[in-house]
Amino acid sequence: MGRKLGSFMLALLVCSVAARGGTPGNEISPFERLKTLVGEWEGRNSAGPVKATYTLVARTAITF
Repeated sequence: MGRKLGSFMLALLVCSVAARGGTPGNEISPFERLKTLVGEWEGRNSAGPVKATYTLVARTAITF
């Protein structure tokens, strides 16, 4: 279930970045935005509680 939650959050982030127009020159790279997800996340779905952990493993990679 954690992988589905991670995929959902990643898709949500990508959609929000794509929908956000922004001012030229003020853009934040998608990777910098993904780094804000690092940590432990908890949620609930129809099957019960779910937990996802995101870890920054390098300056250029995040594991789900």
